[in-house]
Amino acid sequence: MVSPEEKERCRKNIILKYNISKVKDFVDGGETRQDSIYNGLKALDKDTDIVVIHDGARPLVEETIIRDSIENAQKYGAAIAAIPIKDTVKKGGNNYFINKTLNREEIWRAQTPQTFKYDIILPAYLQAYKEKFLTTDDAAIVERYGHKVKLIIGSEENIKITTPFDIIIAENFLKKGFSFKFKL
Repeated sequence: MVSPEEKERCRKNIILKYNISKVKDFVDGGETRQDSIYNGLKALDKDTDIVVIHDGARPLVEETIIRDSIENAQKYGAAIAAIPIKDTVKKGGNNYFINKTLNREEIWRAQTPQTFKYDIILPAYLQAYKEKFLTTDDAAIVERYGHKVKLIIGSEENIKITTPFDIIIAENFLKKGFSFKFKL
């Protein structure tokens, strides 16, 4: 997904420059992430089997994670990459006092790809819009409407780059030999 005003720039500076042949078309992004994903889902052929949703802000994803997410979505209907939490997690209240210490054995940090059978994710999105349910996570939509989502082990390198600090981390991963094994 890309904003309408960025389409030509993406086509010229990414698709043509790097000779990427797998991109069929651009879909207009929406006001929110959820809107963008919904636009993408509506643009897919009705005979689509598996949908892989991945954030452009996570450019260091490994091909094995994508493959694992697809295999698990085919088997279970829905799968997401995630990392088990290493820290002790506290649930706080409005007054900044701890309400509860959560069991870190049950807490995971969600990543992308988040991968689904098309006939699971599209109806879940339709229902979410009907009920005006908003979230920043595709798996949350699928979970809400009764589907279990399989966790697969993600990667510490599959970081979401949203701050200047994240860029420093990503640069260090690249300097230490993170290699892209994708066939564009």
